[in-house]
Amino acid sequence: MSIIYLDSELRRLKEKDYKKIYKVLLNELQLIDIPQMIFNLSNITTLCLASNQIKYIPDSIENLQNLEYLYLSNNKICEISDKISSLKKLKILHILNNGLETINYGIINILSLKELNVMGNDILIIPPNIKSLINLKELVLSFNSISDIPETIGELLNLEKLFLHNNKINKIPRSIGKLTKLKKLSLNNNFIENIPDTLYNLINLELHLEYNRLHHLSKKILNIKKSHIASNSYYNLDDLPNDLEYLQIDELDVPLLNLPCNLKEIRLYYNAPHIRIKSS
Repeated sequence: MSIIYLDSELRRLKEKDYKKIYKVLLNELQLIDIPQMIFNLSNITTLCLASNQIKYIPDSIENLQNLEYLYLSNNKICEISDKISSLKKLKILHILNNGLETINYGIINILSLKELNVMGNDILIIPPNIKSLINLKELVLSFNSISDIPETIGELLNLEKLFLHNNKINKIPRSIGKLTKLKKLSLNNNFIENIPDTLYNLINLELHLEYNRLHHLSKKILNIKKSHIASNSYYNLDDLPNDLEYLQIDELDVPLLNLPCNLKEIRLYYNAPHIRIKSS
């Protein structure tokens, strides 16, 4: 036996077999606490406790020194022991849809983390010391109540995917332009009004900025591999190149656009009936 699927299997486990267990998968069992027996299984690499009723991750988590994958989504977790920082091999940590209000010291100091997902919590602030997670490749902070992205986000130089949609963000820090490995940035459904010039340097980026409050776009947006910018409030699409031949704009609600004179085709979907277009 190398995998435990049921709480009853865990309770029947003999001490001589502890080191033979490498995975514990106890999903959807209405667990209120993490069974103490788990913390005796020092060789497990994967622990999945998703979709239970767990509220707290105790100090005993530090016993699982070989843990690489920890899945705690869809519980009621509002507190995690700082001892979680002792998990020096942990690569993936999922705590989606819980009750976390902060990304605590313990999480910030798991330097081995490559993927952190805390979507759907009650987080208000991204701590500046997020920069400690230097090996992070994917960071998911969507569906929280975050209003500010710290400049230190630009020090996560290995980051490839950053998801911050459905928050209360009103500004993108200039330092985000340092993330040269970034392939996907999701910032839709926020309150963003402007894009920093530094972002336009990330030419391989897939950028999502739908449903914000953008009112100005530079032609530099065309440097980015793939941009999704529907449902904003543009006043001007400034300095678009004269050789631009195709343009699609969705859900525009302001009356004036300045467009390049050589434009051959424009498609306006779901826009306000009063829209007027002026050629440059």
